[in-house]
Amino acid sequence: MMKTMKRILSGLFFVMLLSFNHTAIAQMRGGGRMDQSRSGHGNVHSQQKMRINVRKMAALHLYDEHKVLKKLRVKNKEKARQISALLQDYNRAVRNIELKYHDRIREAKRMAKEAGSNSYQAGNDTGMQLVRKQIRLKLAPVRKEVMVHQQELNRKMKQLLNKKQYKKWLKYQRKKNRIRSQNQTQLHSRNNRSGHGSRKGGGMRGGGGRGMYR
Repeated sequence: MMKTMKRILSGLFFVMLLSFNHTAIAQMRGGGRMDQSRSGHGNVHSQQKMRINVRKMAALHLYDEHKVLKKLRVKNKEKARQISALLQDYNRAVRNIELKYHDRIREAKRMAKEAGSNSYQAGNDTGMQLVRKQIRLKLAPVRKEVMVHQQELNRKMKQLLNKKQYKKWLKYQRKKNRIRSQNQTQLHSRNNRSGHGSRKGGGMRGGGGRGMYR
């Protein structure tokens, strides 16, 4: 009787051991596939072509008058008309500046495109910082001239808006003026996703950055 019980217990132990090994192997294989998937996903993002926003670096952005009026909640029709006229004049001045510096802007776009292609082929943006500085210097006269018109626009807007509206206008303008190249945005987004993935993966293992307008 005792021998029979020992055989039964030995058999049960052997079955449990096989089941445990099978489960452990399956989990290891599943984890490997997940790591490969994450690695492949990261490679896709690392291969995205980097870009420099030349127009924003030169401050060649136009105001959408309807969007501005809505943003500032201008109710008075006469004030709305005057603000629309100011923005139209400003947009016209920016377009004239763009024509004036056409060759310089075209060269900056060529440099940006070439740098983006090189960074894509290299798989990193090592050379982008240097090219960005070169483009910023090339566009400095363009941006400087645009900023003169922006200051004049702000002076006139201050006369038409109340204190609250003008504060909101400056906040809106600062946000639109902030230079942030597309590759920086992609890198920030990619880092967020990578950090989220790492935290998620760790939990599973433990438990089981001035342009203008528009």
